[in-house]
Amino acid sequence: MNPRPAISDNDAPPASGPVAIQDLDAPSDLRAITFQGDGGRYLMLSFPVQDGELAPELTAAEREVLQAVLDGRTNASIARDRGTAVRTVANQVAALFRKFGASSRLDLARRASSLVVGRDRF
Repeated sequence: MNPRPAISDNDAPPASGPVAIQDLDAPSDLRAITFQGDGGRYLMLSFPVQDGELAPELTAAEREVLQAVLDGRTNASIARDRGTAVRTVANQVAALFRKFGASSRLDLARRASSLVVGRDRF
């Protein structure tokens, strides 16, 4: 196994400058979600912003399932809470993939979070 070489300061991408975490103004409704997928562990931060709308048309059930997916829940967990079959949830997730042009849950989360603006929930 070959270890990866250390990245030197010269190899690092340019930055706008260091910022101390205490100098950042976090949104008051900041939410953090961690989940695993595509071979890694991910952290997604979300918060409401103003003046926007949802790009694809979603049914009420798809909005509910999308919110649960964004919360990091499994199909089985979503189905159990909604009182539906796991296959029904899988079909709704597949419809979300098509509507958002996503290829994975991580991709769906990325696309949905970039298209949904001004809403706390779907």
